Amino acid sequence: PHLLEQLEVCQKSLAGYLEKKRLVFPRFFFVSDPVLLEILGQASDPHTIQEHLPSLFDNVHSVDFHEKERDKILAFSSQEGETVQMSKPVRATGNVEDWLCVLLASQRRSLNDVIEDAANGSLKEQMELISFMDQYPSQVGILGIQLLWTRDAEVALTNSRTDKKAMIKADDHFQELLAGLIDNTL
Repeated sequence: PHLLEQLEVCQKSLAGYLEKKRLVFPRFFFVSDPVLLEILGQASDPHTIQEHLPSLFDNVHSVDFHEKERDKILAFSSQEGETVQMSKPVRATGNVEDWLCVLLASQRRSLNDVIEDAANGSLKEQMELISFMDQYPSQVGILGIQLLWTRDAEVALTNSRTDKKAMIKADDHFQELLAGLIDNTL
């Protein structure tokens, strides 16, 4: 009975400890207790987190570390192999939950920078759609297509007041874009 009491106390302490870590980095709620213990137990080597990234981040398969400064994260990659460079490198030092919070914020900031660049690129009048799509990660490219379609649709709607064929021209233009995307995909 005494050992069972001590085991219960130990389990409650462990559950409290894991809860504190999960409150600091809420994405830890998506992993089991044994996996979280493994992450926390191997926190001194940030490279060991690689296998757990898909559980913690949506479509982040791996991070790229600097060759010489082994605790410096320079980029993150999806399962499909698309890589986004970090706007500002992240140091994977200290408590794992703390630097994972910094990594998450830096990923958001970096992706926001890529989206901003794509949005500015999609506003160019003579934008080549296929090269635009190849220049950015897929979801950012799709967002660029939506921006392009919105811009061209607004122009067509504005011009339709004075030009009766503006909507027909816009439809033809959209069909050309769609055909080009289909050809590129196939």
